[in-house]
Amino acid sequence: AVCCFRTFGGKIKKWLTFNEISTFAWGGYAGGYHAPGRCSPEVGSWCKDVGGGGNTSTEPYIVVHHVMIGHGLAVQTYRNKYQKAQNGTIGLTINCGYSYPFDPNNADDVRAVDINLNFSCGYYGDPVVFGKYPDIMHEYIGSRLPNFTEAQSQLLKGSYDFLGINYYTSKYVRYTGIPGNSSQNDARLYETPTNVNGHLIGPYADSSWLNVYAPGFRDTINWFHKRYNHPLIYIFENGVSCPGESTLPLEQALNDTFRVNYLRDHIAQMILAIISDKVNVQGYFSWSIIDNFEWTDGYGVRFGMTYIDYENGLTRYPKNSAKWYSLLINHTQNVQNGEH
Repeated sequence: AVCCFRTFGGKIKKWLTFNEISTFAWGGYAGGYHAPGRCSPEVGSWCKDVGGGGNTSTEPYIVVHHVMIGHGLAVQTYRNKYQKAQNGTIGLTINCGYSYPFDPNNADDVRAVDINLNFSCGYYGDPVVFGKYPDIMHEYIGSRLPNFTEAQSQLLKGSYDFLGINYYTSKYVRYTGIPGNSSQNDARLYETPTNVNGHLIGPYADSSWLNVYAPGFRDTINWFHKRYNHPLIYIFENGVSCPGESTLPLEQALNDTFRVNYLRDHIAQMILAIISDKVNVQGYFSWSIIDNFEWTDGYGVRFGMTYIDYENGLTRYPKNSAKWYSLLINHTQNVQNGEH
């Protein structure tokens, strides 16, 4: 961090310490489907073949704990040595989506919404705002969840100038009541794209984990707004992979109406959060300007507004979403300049 602050701080005015902690902590040390591929053998056969020797019940929590302390130290260093002279700001990015009760008439499912938001969003937000993990996590996880020392708590409390949010999807949650024994089920609930009536929360993208539900974006932003007392928020990722896009011929892939609709509807929900709910969102970034390497999906899934021809010299072709997004930005700038 020091090398980056010292070398680039004169030009870079906004810093993120970590991006999507849950993705590499849970994917890498609980489910084992991301590097370094560590998980308990009972999770799956790959846990023995890749990484090996993992412990799904403890390692993800240890990883997150050290990441949070690392965040606090990086922010402390920036504030003490560089921020005043460089006039920048610093924060971190949390990826999470909203939760809705599997059965809204079931009190346990309704309560599971708050529990899941604590586990998926508050787990990373509470330490930098309040200096501690959510109480429900200590109650459910017990001694497997590390505790911050008093010095670490003070280091973390207030260690942000802004909070970043990455939003892609939302789910229904169903309470199980079964005490967990690992990070896979410690919240005593499970997520599902369908509710008690079999209703799908939204259409599937090309990624199996992503169902399109734009109102969840507004609800997620508001959750951060209410829980953390009106923080400054930036949306650093919001996007979608179009069904079948990775195997479509070029001309069809460029006609990504699915993505245009996704961006339009989600940006509209963000605007409602800003105007109607008075949420302090100061920036929005779509994921992504180009197709790129997507974790364990590699190049097999496309999230970009620009098509990359991986087989022919990485030639770039703007998709319809790129053209639409360009028009939106130009119109927004014209409005800001008083031209409309």
